[in-house]
Order: sequence, then C-alpha cells, then structure tokens
Amino acid sequence: MVEHPRPRRLGHVVLNVRDLAASVRFYTEIVGLEVSDYIEDQMAFLRCGHDHHDLALAQIDTNAAESGNTYRPGRPGLEHFSYELASLAEIEEAARFLQSRGIEMPITQAVCRVLFENVAPRDAVQALLSRDAKAE
Repeated sequence: MVEHPRPRRLGHVVLNVRDLAASVRFYTEIVGLEVSDYIEDQMAFLRCGHDHHDLALAQIDTNAAESGNTYRPGRPGLEHFSYELASLAEIEEAARFLQSRGIEMPITQAVCRVLFENVAPRDAVQALLSRDAKAE
C-alpha cells in the first residue's frame, strides 16, 4: 500500500501583491526578511533562513478587474501565515518594534490578554469583533 506524503514543514508562500516595491519594503524593513532574488519587476523572493525563499511576492496586473479587491472573511484565500521567533523576549521586542512603527496588532494583543491577564476568551473575541472596520 502506498502511503500519503508526510510534509516536514511549509516550504514557502506566494502572495499576489498590488505594489511589489512597497511589499518588499514592508517585508524587509518591518518583518525583517532578506531579499534573496528577483525576477525583474514581477517577483521578489524573500527569506528568513538558509532556504532560497520562504515568501515570494508576485506583482499583479494593476489593470486587472479584481486588483482593487481586498480580503473579505468568508471568501476563499489566504487567511494568514506566521514566522516563528526564538523566545518570548524576542516576541516582546518585535511587538515593541512594530508598535513604534504605528502597526496595530489587535489579535496578538487579545491573545496576550487571554494568556497573561486572565481575560476570558469570549470577552477577547467580542472586543475584536466590536472594533471599527479598518482597511489594512
């Protein structure tokens, strides 16, 4: 009997982006990834380790009918992905860095309140759901 594959880890993620240069700046200057390669002005490959890339960014046609649409819950597509940091201290330092850049992290803050401040999960979720909608 042939067995199904047993993946060891996620190899990489490819995101379609409206502005390749702005996306590269975000993932290098804010997230801390390193550019490993480009395919002209169409794709950028970024990494956090030794692999060629963990994340690829593909420039979409800005004239395409769907180019202005953003993620909407309930619609198929990537919800999120994450990078692992080495320790709680590194996570806290990353949070301070992001906050110093004006980047809000409501889900991260809600999880921390549940884990470290004894906030009930139901209350944390309700607080997230009651936030004003914001284009991100």
